[in-house]
Parts: sequence; structure tokens; C-alpha cells
Amino acid sequence: MKIYKTDDKGKLQDCLRLFAFRNKYDLQSNNIARKIFERVINNRFGEFSEGNVWVEIARQNFKNPTFENFYVSAITKNSNIYITIFLNNDFSSKDYQRFNFIIYDVLRHELEHFDKYIMGKYPDEEYVQLYNDLKSSHTNEEHVEMIAQYILSDTEIDSYIKSIMYTAKKQKKSALDVIEQVIKRAFFGNNSELMKEMMKNSKIVEIINKVRKTLKDKLMEYYPVFKEKWV
Repeated sequence: MKIYKTDDKGKLQDCLRLFAFRNKYDLQSNNIARKIFERVINNRFGEFSEGNVWVEIARQNFKNPTFENFYVSAITKNSNIYITIFLNNDFSSKDYQRFNFIIYDVLRHELEHFDKYIMGKYPDEEYVQLYNDLKSSHTNEEHVEMIAQYILSDTEIDSYIKSIMYTAKKQKKSALDVIEQVIKRAFFGNNSELMKEMMKNSKIVEIINKVRKTLKDKLMEYYPVFKEKWV
């Protein structure tokens, strides 16, 4: 957590608001994750909303069998959070724990964005263009470079850092372990075979290492009390 000087009124107000929303968002994440989980267990698909969070759950057959048995996409827009969840036909109880962790992680990440929006901090045009470009087809190397730019952008990196720390606490893992989870999911869709193949490319390894180092440095900046655990 950054410490602001008391004479910096704008930053101090932001800091105080962040403390006020933090517990609320943690509880909100747990509450919505529980409701999503209950619907999945009971095969209740379709759409539902909970406050400013809109969720759609559906089944579909994934083409790549090594991809994890579910896919979660989320975006914060117009003061609302939209979450889309696809469950593979092979999705079963063995996937429940990981699914629950990822749903919580996604919610915490998007709520950090929401926190910025209510403070009037919106994405710039460059970020919006990058987000839209990611939906287009690219070579593996280009795609990895664009995802790296996306994660390390001013709009995203704070949310990644805070959600990494919350996820680490919830899963009782080190923050560095969670960084590796984020990298594997963001760049390779949790596809171990794809990750193994793509990491043979020295340029991709260089990009991933840069992201890993930047996230670690930011975590140490935001949470210096945990430095000794990251040696």
C-alpha cells in the first residue's frame, strides 16, 4: 500500500476511499463467487445480476482439450461489471476448487477497476485501442507482446497488483506463485502444452520475464512489508 503525505489532499482522499471500499469489495467478491458457484453446481445456466455485476453462464465444447475446463471473461464498462463464463462439456467436480479461485480473482480484479471509475479515472484511448486490437488475429509473438502491454498499462497494472495480493491471501500462496498463475492464464490460457511450445521462442521468454519482473517490482513497491518473503 502506498503511503501518501497528508498535504497531498487529492491522493489522501483517494487513499481513504480505497480503504473504505476494500472490505466491501472483498465481501462482494465472496458473495457473488458463491452465487455463481451454486448456479454451476445446480446446472442453472443463463444470465443473472447482482448489483452492478452481470453474469452469463453457458456450456460449450472447447476445441482444445488441454485448455482448462472453463473460460472466464470480464470487462468493466459504464459502471457495470460483465462476466461471461463458459463451461466445457467435461467440466466436473474436479474443477470446482480452481474455478472458484479464478472467479474470485476475476471479480477482485474488476472491482479494482470499478473503484477507479467511481473516482473518475477512466482508460485512455491508447488502452481502449489496445484492448480492441487483442481481439484480432496475430502471430504468437505479436499476441504475447500485446498482452504484455495490456497488463503493464496504467489502466491495468494497479488492478493486477491488488488482485494478485488478495488472491495470494485467499489461496494461502505466495504472491510470486500467483504471478505465475496470472502469467500462465493471461498469456497461454492455462494451456501447459502451448506454454511449453511458445516458451521455446527467446523473444517470448524475454517479454514474459519483463512482465514477471515488473509485477514483482510493483508488488514490492505497494507492499514493502512482504519483501523478505520474496527472496
